[in-house]
Amino acid sequence: MVNNLNHKKALVLLSGGLDSFACAHFLKKQGYKVNSIFFNFNQASVIEERKSAKKIAQYLNIELEEVSVVFNSSFTAGEIRGRNAFLLSCALTQWKESNGLVALGIHAGTQYFDCSESFLNLMNSIFDGCTANQVRVFAPFISWGKSQIFEYCKINNIPLNLTYSCEMGTVPTCGSCLSCQDRKKYEFGC
Repeated sequence: MVNNLNHKKALVLLSGGLDSFACAHFLKKQGYKVNSIFFNFNQASVIEERKSAKKIAQYLNIELEEVSVVFNSSFTAGEIRGRNAFLLSCALTQWKESNGLVALGIHAGTQYFDCSESFLNLMNSIFDGCTANQVRVFAPFISWGKSQIFEYCKINNIPLNLTYSCEMGTVPTCGSCLSCQDRKKYEFGC
């Protein structure tokens, strides 16, 4: 599970997508007291992601805090370099707990460095130093592929209709960004 750590509290970076929903569900199912945090960093999909994060938090009966970060520009589809490192660092500064887990739904099968075990290990080194080994970064799906997360959601009857996964932020979803392509591939078996 969590390298023999016996933490009872977790803060999940809740984006409104299925990976973070599954992560929060997983930790709650394991008996953790789960809180969540949503970041508005001027991403193209912020409006729909926020709506989904609120629905997910309500469904799981967990607290949701929103943090807004001001940038001079907005972000569109594709990789946002350093996003997960930035969000984890912000979560660490925002969370009032002195020990526990800061969790996110990153998983195997992407080319992004900030979704890798190496990234997770580096962030844990930083968190260890900043918190005297009291707060850890945890990614329950770090060795799972996207299809395994979809299967977890299916087995646990997680209502995917509460999630939003389009990088463009459109309604209806664009259907062509990587998030939309993943959703089609795994949710509908295309």
